[in-house]
Amino acid sequence: MTLFWIGALLILAIMAVPFVLVAGRRAKAVGLTQLELNRHVFEQRQLEIKQQFERGEMTEQEFQQLNLELQTNLLDDTEEMTAERSGNGAVWPMWGLFGVGVVAAVIMYVFMGNQDKVEQWQQSMVQMPELAQRLMQPGDNPLSNEELELFALALRTQLNDKGDDAMGWLLFGRIQMSFGRLNEATEAFVNALHLEPSNKAANLSYAKALAMSAEPAKLEYAKSIYQRLLIESPTDLDVLSEQAFTLFEAGDRAAAFASWERMLEIIPADSPRHQQITQTLAMLKSQQHGVNPHAQPASAPEAQQQQTPASDADEVSGLKIDVTVSAGQDIEFPADSFLVVYARAVQGPPMPMAVKRMPMPSLPLTLQLTSADAMMDNYSLGAVEPFEVVARVVKGANVATADALFEAVGSELRKQDLPTQVNLTLQGQ
Repeated sequence: MTLFWIGALLILAIMAVPFVLVAGRRAKAVGLTQLELNRHVFEQRQLEIKQQFERGEMTEQEFQQLNLELQTNLLDDTEEMTAERSGNGAVWPMWGLFGVGVVAAVIMYVFMGNQDKVEQWQQSMVQMPELAQRLMQPGDNPLSNEELELFALALRTQLNDKGDDAMGWLLFGRIQMSFGRLNEATEAFVNALHLEPSNKAANLSYAKALAMSAEPAKLEYAKSIYQRLLIESPTDLDVLSEQAFTLFEAGDRAAAFASWERMLEIIPADSPRHQQITQTLAMLKSQQHGVNPHAQPASAPEAQQQQTPASDADEVSGLKIDVTVSAGQDIEFPADSFLVVYARAVQGPPMPMAVKRMPMPSLPLTLQLTSADAMMDNYSLGAVEPFEVVARVVKGANVATADALFEAVGSELRKQDLPTQVNLTLQGQ
């Protein structure tokens, strides 16, 4: 912006100097020429009346009267020329100069105002391969928020040139959803589904984005997506789990219970996951709300863990965090508030590695975070170190964009610390 103002002032200075000089010279030249002509006419007429007086054609009184009138007319003409030269010769050229300067300044502003965006876009295209590698495999060098924005910009440019990449649209949508831009995320998921209508990941992400909008019509459409997927694959636990959680967040507990009970019919009875859902359903039905039925037991018997199927690999490897959330003194929660508990990188992308959302339950509450709660493939619990656990209370169902009413942040953790217990006490923001 400083460069813009310097350039604008230079343009005005360069244009003003020659214009004013030329205009001034022209006015001066025209003024002198007209003055000389008036004086010549005055002298000629004065000579004529003098000759008439000498020939006796007029009296002395008439001669003096005509001579006075000639002098008066010459003085009036000289004053009018001075006023006209100062008005038309100075004011109007300056107005013209002002107009030209404004146009030049606007052109400079348009060009230089977009220069930063052009440079950012060029930088994103150059760094895209490296950023993509670090996004998929964060390691010890995860993407910062600014780098994730750069990658999203480059990815959007690539999709604009070659829009037939369903997985690209899916990734772009998930990134936008992690920043809370639900409209952009929804549009991206729609583009992915136009290319691959049967893509389960795109359908589930689309339904989640719709459900997060807090609009009744969109929530109903999200439910219809889950129902369609279950017609195609009635025993798909991923779809049942997403559907149950969405309906639970929306307050349709009866439908959510039906989804979890359907999962119990599919999951083996000796699975810790089956036992956890059973126990949680019992608690929910006895008004102990807020526990996530998908969480695995904090301390399942060793014999049961040995029988855990492949889908429960996180529990076998110990990648889980038991989180107890309590409230500080004199804290009251709004009726339409939601509790969000998630794990995030201390320095890295803003999207959670694992997250759970629910209508505000009774506190204290204990739940469990695992890699099953990840928002993105290849970015699950422990993918970036160090990380921390956060509990937030937000107003309204749109937990991605709402400001936190109450929040608690745990200490830094590393993958080697898991499994572990984290205690969080909500305090006012």
